[in-house]
Amino acid sequence: MGQVTLRRVLLLVLVSAVFGASLGAIAAAICSGGACGASAQKGPDLPSLGSPPQQPVPDTKARREVEALFDGYYAALVRDDFAAACDRLAPVTRERFVRNLRRAGRRVASCPRGLGARDARGRPLLNRLAPVFRRAEVVRIGIQGDRASIQWRTTRRGRRLRLEQSARKIKGEWKLTEILSSR
Repeated sequence: MGQVTLRRVLLLVLVSAVFGASLGAIAAAICSGGACGASAQKGPDLPSLGSPPQQPVPDTKARREVEALFDGYYAALVRDDFAAACDRLAPVTRERFVRNLRRAGRRVASCPRGLGARDARGRPLLNRLAPVFRRAEVVRIGIQGDRASIQWRTTRRGRRLRLEQSARKIKGEWKLTEILSSR
């Protein structure tokens, strides 16, 4: 199985575990076209299937900017400020996300509307992940030029999750290049 396909499968497993099977279409939309994160890893004992982790950089301006981007993205998701969350995503990532949701049959006009998808009771679906987002802790940030790799961890139902997201500097600003991540 190719790495991109494995990424998609692992993200679907993560999304299914959190949201349940009813979000298969959204998970497929998030994952199709490469909008998902890096490779999967269960627990600290298994090697990463993606590129080797980058070495952490000293406390530089770029590292602080990337960490602020990460913190701001998940804080925005927790408070249901989907416009602010989408502002922290690369333009191509926002466009791909909306396009993939439309292909999955969702009527979505924008990235914030996509992130704000609601369940049958009218609650944002991402609310189920709010506790996971609140416990997010950056482990390592690797920076190479205008690209960054953010390795982070959290817990979900007592299980440790290790995740990774990437970012890119676009027109002088760091932007996340993935909606959700899996590692």
